[in-house]
Amino acid sequence: FVSRGYSGELKHLAWLIGEALDYPGYALIDVLQPCVTFNRSYAYDFYNERVYKLEEEPGYDPTDRTAAWEKAHEWGERIPIGIFYRGEPIPTYEEQIPALAAGPLVQQPLGPLQPAQIEALRAEMA
Repeated sequence: FVSRGYSGELKHLAWLIGEALDYPGYALIDVLQPCVTFNRSYAYDFYNERVYKLEEEPGYDPTDRTAAWEKAHEWGERIPIGIFYRGEPIPTYEEQIPALAAGPLVQQPLGPLQPAQIEALRAEMA
């Protein structure tokens, strides 16, 4: 999940953050935030004239890696914001470990360990 937001479009940025949080995997949001004190060349006026939402771009497909790469590098007269790429979710780490299906290991019973084995572990850790 790769996206870009703009602090001048707060509702859109909040929506992007929500989408990133809902994505089951790594999510990156590049946030354009003008610094009116030290970089007046790229102030709000600059961005307001140039940014456009990818979601409003006819035919844009966020599952197309090549198109995402091209849009991510688009800069100048037009600057895209929105979801550049949303891949097919793959199983999370927790979903891939069968022992974690019942919950965190610390909350699961020790299982078929014999008292002698438990005592040996305790002695080893002491």
